[in-house]
Amino acid sequence: MDEKPSFICDSMLGRLSRWLRVLGYDTLYQRDIEDEEIINLLADCKIRILLTRDRQLYTRVVEAGLKSILIPYENIIRQLAYIGKKLNLNLKLDPDNSRCSVCNSRLVKVSNIDSVRALIPPLLRRGNRNFWYCHKCNKVFWKGRMWPNISRIASTASKNMRKRNL
Repeated sequence: MDEKPSFICDSMLGRLSRWLRVLGYDTLYQRDIEDEEIINLLADCKIRILLTRDRQLYTRVVEAGLKSILIPYENIIRQLAYIGKKLNLNLKLDPDNSRCSVCNSRLVKVSNIDSVRALIPPLLRRGNRNFWYCHKCNKVFWKGRMWPNISRIASTASKNMRKRNL
């Protein structure tokens, strides 16, 4: 059983939703979702936590007895550190426990490259890389050029969690 918290991000926090997914957190996000739909989703599942920058939505959710965190920052590192500190989250990157940044499905490590060969760029097929596959989106992920930057952001957010002024 997965004991990690799960989230709903409002329409202002699309980037944060992708980051939480990459870090392995079940995170719902729809760009065009209305506040009422968010409140109904929260009421139906009761286990999700709303992450929002909208003070009015935050107040409505809390007054309804549901869980929400008001995010005071625009910077992704500060956002991750803030949530991480509030909920004592593990912000360590682990692709084997990651979710699809597009659809939120769990990624599966590819054991046989031939099963996804057609989805991998030709130059990457030759190397000895690890790949992760999303069955819902039919997308393949790997540690590419952006991985050092992704690692740096996650590491910096994790270190910033310890700061008092968050």
